[in-house]
Amino acid sequence: MLYNTKEKKDEIIKVKMGPSAPEVHTIMKIYPAADWYERELSEMFGIRIQGRDARRLLLELWNGTGAPLRKSFIWGKDYDKVE
Repeated sequence: MLYNTKEKKDEIIKVKMGPSAPEVHTIMKIYPAADWYERELSEMFGIRIQGRDARRLLLELWNGTGAPLRKSFIWGKDYDKVE
């Protein structure tokens, strides 16, 4: 969701992607503030962002597999291990 403060207009960008390997291009060259949002998409929803590093920020200590905010994620003994 983008907001133009000069013209007082907002824009919503939607992207359709498949559930098996979701992937989009980074927009940080246009909007540097997108860094945190892209990291959240990557870590919490499992969406791969092309054009940026894959360093973790939010789930740095979490060594489970999968993306915890996806509907297909199943919580269990193998997923919620923290060192």
